[in-house]
Amino acid sequence: MSGEIASVNIKQGTASDKRFSTGNTLPLVAAPFGMNHFCLQTQGGHGNWFYHPSHRQCEGVRLTHQPSPWMGDWGQMVFMPQSGDVFVSEDQRASGFREIEMSPACLETEFRRYHARMRLTPTKRCAVMEMTWDTDDTPRFCVLPFSFQTEIHLHAETGALTGWTNAAGDGTRRDFRLYFELRFDKPVDIEKTVITNKDGKTLAGLEGAGVGTGISVAFRMRRGETLTARLGTSFLSPEFASIALDRELGNAPLSVIRQKTEKQWQTLLSKIEMDGEEERQRTLYSCLYFCFLFPRIFYELDAQGRPFHPCTRTGETKPGVLYTDNGFWDTYRTTFPLFSLLIPDRMQEMLEGFLNFYREEGWLPKWVSPGEPHR
Repeated sequence: MSGEIASVNIKQGTASDKRFSTGNTLPLVAAPFGMNHFCLQTQGGHGNWFYHPSHRQCEGVRLTHQPSPWMGDWGQMVFMPQSGDVFVSEDQRASGFREIEMSPACLETEFRRYHARMRLTPTKRCAVMEMTWDTDDTPRFCVLPFSFQTEIHLHAETGALTGWTNAAGDGTRRDFRLYFELRFDKPVDIEKTVITNKDGKTLAGLEGAGVGTGISVAFRMRRGETLTARLGTSFLSPEFASIALDRELGNAPLSVIRQKTEKQWQTLLSKIEMDGEEERQRTLYSCLYFCFLFPRIFYELDAQGRPFHPCTRTGETKPGVLYTDNGFWDTYRTTFPLFSLLIPDRMQEMLEGFLNFYREEGWLPKWVSPGEPHR
């Protein structure tokens, strides 16, 4: 990394403790205004404060949409590389870890218990992950369960993993879904793959459904080989998840995807140039990084590149753009005037999205996440 992006500290403000700090931020790895964010989960039992830099164990990498702990998460999932036996609950699976890199465009972590190293780089709606194991035990990629309805299918003929989760938040309909598709580049060990449940039970098979359903996918790999997993997501349909995966990732290696995401960040951060002390530069560019995370895009592109979004009131698929995760009473005199100066084209699209919300809901939004919980 070089330039302004190298000055960003994504852990700034994350030591949230009433006796020390109320920063209440998360170290989010994401594309600017990305539909998905990714973060280490160090203690899920702490609810919306699920990461702290002082914790010494990690429970996986969380796909999160939490704009603040006061609003809570929605559309969340947790991924984790394991080896050998299957461990499901947060306490059972927790591993000592080492943060190798935590930057806006890349998260790299060593899970010491499982002798696994994981690297992740996001795009707007997707992510690519690389995992390497330094052990002869069976390598595993786990989609870990929460206490909500989930459906998972592992397709034996292709090795692709598809499904959906019903992780609804206060601002979502109860039938709200996040669809996902994962593609792996190594052969799946069908016999050692198991469906898991939040109660710790496992079941042989390739598909499952119900509250707290997950999966531990085993692979036929040699020690030191690297598994690449490509993730596509959608709030509209499985087809949109597949389209996003093809468009944003394709077969490009992680290094290429990372360069593209870093370039997006560098383009935004370099709009303000600053001379002076290194510490002040770190503070400025870290704060700018947080500014460019929200509001997040809440629309997707079809095969022809046309935008569509989920209507937060009816659940229907509607044409046009939409943005979410924004509290206007905090931003209308802060980030939006900044956006008007630095990114007027993006600001225009945001305004178009907020007008689409008005047309569909009947009022202008006040605090959207992704719908309006403060009606």
